[in-house]
Amino acid sequence: MSGRLRVVIDTNVLVSGAIAPWGSSAFIMRLFKQEAFDVIISEQLLNELYRVLGRRRIQNRYHVTERRRKKIVGRLALIGEFVEPIGGVQICRDPTDDYLIEMAILGRATHQVTGDEDFHDDPALLRFLQERDVTVTRPADFAVLLREHTISGGTP
Repeated sequence: MSGRLRVVIDTNVLVSGAIAPWGSSAFIMRLFKQEAFDVIISEQLLNELYRVLGRRRIQNRYHVTERRRKKIVGRLALIGEFVEPIGGVQICRDPTDDYLIEMAILGRATHQVTGDEDFHDDPALLRFLQERDVTVTRPADFAVLLREHTISGGTP
């Protein structure tokens, strides 16, 4: 693999990585904080992340305080590369996810990391992204890719 990875990370992965200190999503978040790859973000993604982290059950179970929510979102805003979708893509079975696909295209992403089955089970969507050189990958598979490059000393 040549070049630096440019990644759109779905909110489900960001939330998992923020609340659990273990697992693939947490590993991805650790390497993101080390700026091992480029993360493409948008205001909509940051707002969704902030909103989800503010859900009472997440706050209570994982001790996500207002300060921690702001820190997580602020870190992404500081390190991430902003793109702003305008609603030009309408392909996903769940239309609320179309902005993620548009982010990948606008941000010239190499990978779309998500656990959302709407991305993995839709052949037309996978083909659409593949034609634009975007690989849809699950968090565990992306973590393996990152580990391989970290161990080999390569730049992901």
